[in-house]
Amino acid sequence: MNGFVEQHAEQVRLAAERIHGRVRRTPTLTTDLDAEVRLKPECFQVTGSFKPRGAFNAILSLVARGDRPPGVIAVSSGNHAQAVALAASTVGLPALILIPEDANPAKVAATRALGAEVIQEGITFANREQRLREVMAERGFVLVHPFDDWDVIHGQGTAVRFLLHESVSVSVIAGLIVILAGILLVNLRRVPRRETAVERDSAAA
Repeated sequence: MNGFVEQHAEQVRLAAERIHGRVRRTPTLTTDLDAEVRLKPECFQVTGSFKPRGAFNAILSLVARGDRPPGVIAVSSGNHAQAVALAASTVGLPALILIPEDANPAKVAATRALGAEVIQEGITFANREQRLREVMAERGFVLVHPFDDWDVIHGQGTAVRFLLHESVSVSVIAGLIVILAGILLVNLRRVPRRETAVERDSAAA
């Protein structure tokens, strides 16, 4: 386990260097509810969520390896879509996003405004994975998965890296599973102990 944690915590460190200047260092806030609770408001991040951390790390890593595909592709209802669109445009790669027809129109518009091609017609939550495979085969685009991708996980872990540098002890973490995975890798390396991750029971992941 120690070797596993060390390996991936180091990748989070490298991810922080890689995405430096591409994402914001969001503030750490306290709350009147509990003096020991710290909030990391990633709503202040570019595109309004933590997702650009993972998208930038994945796409910049892809380019750094010399793998420059015809484009990148993702499936998302909004936040990951915007993150991939932004990161891809930064390095000059076309981005194609499959977004379900019932997605938030504002997020769809924002994704298009960031330069991505969006396919919505006929896309549902149930069939989007199948359509994804079909479009990937047609165009040869590389998938940037929203959570099942180590480069994405390492990028999301950078959210807590600065928090820990501020001497904040983290033992209970609440958030989406992909950011929790990255955070736990960093925190376990710093303080080897049992961690508790909390996610709402309605979360898709």
